[in-house]
Amino acid sequence: MRLSTSTNIIYFDEGKNAKIPADVSVKICAEAGYKNLDANFSAYLREGMPLAQDDWESWSHTLRRLADSLGVVFTQSHGYFSPNNCLDIHGNRPEPFYDDYIRRSILASEILGADWMVLHPTLWPDSDGHGDYKKSFRYNKDFFAQWGEFASRHHVGIAIENMLNSVGGIMRYCVRAEEHTELIDAINDPMVKACIDTGHVHLSRLNLPAFIHAIGDRLRATHIADNHQNFDEHIAPFMGTISWKEVMQAFKDIRYELDFAFESHHLTSPYPAAIQATLVKFSYNLGKYLLSL
Repeated sequence: MRLSTSTNIIYFDEGKNAKIPADVSVKICAEAGYKNLDANFSAYLREGMPLAQDDWESWSHTLRRLADSLGVVFTQSHGYFSPNNCLDIHGNRPEPFYDDYIRRSILASEILGADWMVLHPTLWPDSDGHGDYKKSFRYNKDFFAQWGEFASRHHVGIAIENMLNSVGGIMRYCVRAEEHTELIDAINDPMVKACIDTGHVHLSRLNLPAFIHAIGDRLRATHIADNHQNFDEHIAPFMGTISWKEVMQAFKDIRYELDFAFESHHLTSPYPAAIQATLVKFSYNLGKYLLSL
């Protein structure tokens, strides 16, 4: 596996959503030793952020040039997602700009050179606000088939991320490995595969090594984080309650060789931006240790 981290490891300042620019993060990650990065477009597509502006393509090219100059490669990206990732009961999205932001995410991934872009599946609720499994499956099958074809034309694969068991009391779609594999196998496209978020599996109180084994050779991307099974903390390994030795063995068992990508931004977020570089270097050393297990 190759060690990576999300660019949002530098994004917050003393717990505030300070929106620290991507170029600052890329420079700090490169100085810490990272050679591979996950471009977190979901952060840069929020209101007032660069990918949401008219000159988003120019911004993407500038970020690519910076990465090239520093000798780092964008190997993953994280496309836009809705805050609750949920349709209304008629199957409509509340955001008129959603499709445009997915398109921008794919094209920016192509500009940066990312091989795989992570996207969230979507829940179609029933009249009681719970998930309608059949409608959710059909919607996501069509959605990822459509966008997978578009992404493939731009040399980007889509990795579907596993979701949380419940957010705000609403059951989510694509939480269990069986749902994840069913969806990917039904799409049957070599450019539409899986991302495993370790924090999501653990928070959902599922067996993480068993989940990794079930996904198997469908795996193309990861989000590596820990938690205490209370909420999605996005903290670094060993700060929560995941048994990491067993997890690393599971990745070896399935012969996964792509990104081991930290999505552990709350390792750094409580601290002043001025001292976060030390924690990014710590995360790099932690990642090297985990890959040695």
